[in-house]
Amino acid sequence: MREIVRTNDPVLVSAIEALFNAAGIPHVVLDRNMSVLEGSIGILPRRIQVDEAHVARARQLLEEAAEVLTEIARSPQTWLWEGLLGQLYYGLSVAYARLNDEDVALDFLRRAVGGGWRDVHWLASDTELRGLRSLARFQTLQENLMLLPVVEFTPSAASGAWSTAFVEKSE
Repeated sequence: MREIVRTNDPVLVSAIEALFNAAGIPHVVLDRNMSVLEGSIGILPRRIQVDEAHVARARQLLEEAAEVLTEIARSPQTWLWEGLLGQLYYGLSVAYARLNDEDVALDFLRRAVGGGWRDVHWLASDTELRGLRSLARFQTLQENLMLLPVVEFTPSAASGAWSTAFVEKSE
């Protein structure tokens, strides 16, 4: 078995499971019940592993799903999904980094940033990407990311709902 995805997003885990089930790809989700230990706060990632014989097909399905979701995100009715698309691309980047496919991992990382993913601190510390850090493409992408405005999510005092703000970086 080879780990192909690691994520804290239970919706993404369910979607990938449905995709693999429909394609008949044997897989297992590890750490699904760790919420008992973590208090259901979602800090421990779930890992999806597939049988070695099915890794290529699983990767192909994930790529096809990303293409379809990208097309869906372009529709005016799905403007909210666009904000989540960057996170999906980041997850795919990590999956490909784990599979030692540097070019595809960096391509999805570029798409993540293009799709709104802005966590420069996580990018600098994510151990899953340590194999990419020495590559010029990664370093350029990281430098460009640091130039973009920071996105902050803050609770509204009036309603308690979350609002989004772009904050200019101070030198």
